[in-house]
Amino acid sequence: MRLSTILLLLSLYFFNSPFQLTAQENGRSQVLNSDSVNVAGEENEHPDKGRKRVSFTGFPVILYMPETSMIFGGGATVTIRNRSTNVNDRPNTVNFHAIYTLKKQVALSLSPVFYFNDFKWKVRPVLAYQKFPDVFYGIGNNNTENDAEGYTTEDFLFNASLTRVVYRELRLGGSFELQKTNVLKIAEGGLLSEGGFKGIDGSAIAGFGPVIEWDNRDNIFYPARGLWMQFYATFYRKWSGSGYDYDSYTADLRYYFSIMKTHVIAVQLLARTRVGEFPFNEYARLEAMRGVNGSRFRDHTMVLGQVEYRYPIYKRISGVAFGAVGDVAGNLRDYEIKNLKFSFGVGVRYLVNPKEKINFRFDIGFSPWGFSPYFQITEAF
Repeated sequence: MRLSTILLLLSLYFFNSPFQLTAQENGRSQVLNSDSVNVAGEENEHPDKGRKRVSFTGFPVILYMPETSMIFGGGATVTIRNRSTNVNDRPNTVNFHAIYTLKKQVALSLSPVFYFNDFKWKVRPVLAYQKFPDVFYGIGNNNTENDAEGYTTEDFLFNASLTRVVYRELRLGGSFELQKTNVLKIAEGGLLSEGGFKGIDGSAIAGFGPVIEWDNRDNIFYPARGLWMQFYATFYRKWSGSGYDYDSYTADLRYYFSIMKTHVIAVQLLARTRVGEFPFNEYARLEAMRGVNGSRFRDHTMVLGQVEYRYPIYKRISGVAFGAVGDVAGNLRDYEIKNLKFSFGVGVRYLVNPKEKINFRFDIGFSPWGFSPYFQITEAF
């Protein structure tokens, strides 16, 4: 763990000056608009003042972890803006991440967000691939390190949602998801091979469902005020190509407000539940709780709440302090206060794109189950 932390800090030191590419087009852009950003700048400025039509922010990553060996890769965020007279119009964004390890493990993701028809419609496709190890501790909220058993899967994921404004910031629409999982390696004589879990020989799922969203944040990358509420329901059915029949529900509430001019409080409430029979790797997890291994606790239902305090330090450098509480259970009736998991931590931000308010973040989360570093572009929530 000490070597992992040293290499992480070295990557921050040597690569904290990201490569930025900007371009200005003549005339109106022919590209659709996206949603991973909100407009930065003062409200009395023209929205195009000081901002580029196309902006690229990228960062490299060099890490070491015992289960993966050396990790090489990076990520990038591209914002594309149309000329607009509305300061609150969102730009198009394209997010990309790629990593490769010396053990020939790979993870790739492409997640653009596009707006069109005067920002009324929003399209959000996600395309991802990974061949990576994971750890299974069993189902439930009580386990030990001795329960851990490793496995490796190869996953192909496609997800797309389409929503339309129906009233002010309220959007309604639908989504479709397709995922293929190949199980490449699994421990013999362990919980997975002997426990009768679904999907240990591989699985395919396909589902669709409604999307409800309300978003009035003042900035998508670094909001200082506003509310973002999302609700997704996905119904996986064999007649649609899925290997399993089950339902998935997700509710995500995020609220931001300022104390003083440059100090921000961010609050998130997140709940997820699965109903029916589904593959072992589709259980709800505590993966949004920094400081806890995202695979450590999983069950049919997950509920999480977290708060983050964001404050300035010096020029482009800012800091955060955060805390979270949550748990997994078979259903909502099984939650008990005495079993709730908690974590806390601190982090540093470096503002790499002032006009869009895009940060590099370095967080360290602590919990009774250890600590974990996080190095990423944009905020945790």
